[in-house]
Amino acid sequence: MGKGAVGPICDQKEPEELKVNELKKHHRQCLELQNCAAHQDQPLFQPYQLGSFHLSHRVVMAPMTRCRSNNTTPQPHAALYYSQRATAGGLIISEATGISVTHQGFPHAPGIWTQEQTEAWKPIVKAAHDKGAIFLCQLWHSGRVSHNGNKELKVNELKKHHRQCHELENCAAHQDQPLFQPYQLGSFHLSHRVVMAPLTRCRSYNTIPQPHAALYYSQRATAGGLIITEATGISVTHQGFPHTPGIWTQEQTEAWKPIVKAVHDKGAIFFCQLWHCGRVSHNAYQPNGAAPISSTTKRVHGKLVLPNGIDMAEYSTPRAIETKEIAGIVEDFRVSARNCIEAGFDGVELHGAHGYLIDQFTKDGINDRTDEYGGSVENRSRFLLEIVAAVAKEIGAHRLGVRLSPFSHYADASDSDPVSHFTYLIQALQPFNLLYVHCVEPRVKGNTDIETNESLEPIRKAWKHSTFIAAGGYSRDDANEAIKTGRADLIVFGRFFVSNPDLPLRFKLHAPLNHYDRSTFYTQDPVIGYTDYPFLSEDWEEEKEDKN
Repeated sequence: MGKGAVGPICDQKEPEELKVNELKKHHRQCLELQNCAAHQDQPLFQPYQLGSFHLSHRVVMAPMTRCRSNNTTPQPHAALYYSQRATAGGLIISEATGISVTHQGFPHAPGIWTQEQTEAWKPIVKAAHDKGAIFLCQLWHSGRVSHNGNKELKVNELKKHHRQCHELENCAAHQDQPLFQPYQLGSFHLSHRVVMAPLTRCRSYNTIPQPHAALYYSQRATAGGLIITEATGISVTHQGFPHTPGIWTQEQTEAWKPIVKAVHDKGAIFFCQLWHCGRVSHNAYQPNGAAPISSTTKRVHGKLVLPNGIDMAEYSTPRAIETKEIAGIVEDFRVSARNCIEAGFDGVELHGAHGYLIDQFTKDGINDRTDEYGGSVENRSRFLLEIVAAVAKEIGAHRLGVRLSPFSHYADASDSDPVSHFTYLIQALQPFNLLYVHCVEPRVKGNTDIETNESLEPIRKAWKHSTFIAAGGYSRDDANEAIKTGRADLIVFGRFFVSNPDLPLRFKLHAPLNHYDRSTFYTQDPVIGYTDYPFLSEDWEEEKEDKN
């Protein structure tokens, strides 16, 4: 799970066809609603003129308090909630929305008396309008239906936030917790060394990042913490998993902006991981059912989940891209990196690991080319080095990192001599002055951890230039040991971050961790297994003492 994209999971049709079918479905539903006036037993569907608003039906969504506007600020997930219920010519009335700081009587009810709240409502209103709905806002004041404890509750929340920040920032005093020593990552000051891994979640419908991702990432953001996004596609041919995000179009880039803002509002540093699946794909994911591209024509053994998120099939036989096509793939990475900076990301990570396209060129167990991109380790490294050169020129090497998995065999990505080959690659990357390299421990195999005598140590020793980030199967204790002994500067956590949005705080306090539910890792639900994992109780330490 810490690989950026490993494991299953939306319609077997290709994404463009899916979008067309959704539009057809939407058009058909609208047409059915508008023609219902012909059915005399259905007056609900007779059109109605509400002042200047033409309603296509008379079914109105009620104002319903939902208590999900954290600290009175409407949240991105509300855009999905209201747009799901919107129809062309339908009327929606928002949940009761406060008019002043004294309005409250329910937890986390939204307000609209400040500019911040007003701005937060705008993308929610737009989402409903995009469906053609009429959207009215209900204003209220709870009056005596309240309690003077609400003020106390808010004070307690501020105290909790202050205490958590204070605890994280002062952990350097705890010599048994090197994870919480500050670290200077280029121009970025990190308050701790617990990094959120790039984790594929399959919830970006039709490659468009969704509003619920803003909540998901911001839940896991801490002031001075580093987050790396889920693997994000660079072109229409990149896909091999259902509903993974992209950033090659302007629409995708715009969709990322409020997500990036939500993370930055928490004071975190946010990098976008770019990838292309290459042969780890199926014709069903490709434009016009074409073969996936790769360095080779050798097919991956095994099965993958098709775009409907349910059915499985054998991996398709790839097409080895021609030498003259490679420059176009490099350009796709460059343009997507530029879009990342436009979206507000602090930097970019290139996914060169786990058998995806870059790794398909790097490893000799896959690459069987006879041109200048195959054969020797110098030739097999050329593809990645050209991408690095192009992206570094576009956004600056001080914003660029690379992820590698020298020992991983995922997707048949084997190498005959990983230590020698990747030591060469690491040394070839040195002149670019990258911000960091991010390597996966050899003990990671697929979704499990294994015993092995192999080690990242020679790779670590070869990387002398800048930050070395390690990932793969770390617990809090061995992460602290890795930093203490100099085996890594920062440690990446994946599965634990899925189920523990406040993972750094739990590590610091030696608090118990929530168990993750692997069955929800790659589903499309915008809440379950995504944003519904609980935070540590404010009174956890007191509760612990009471139990003892």
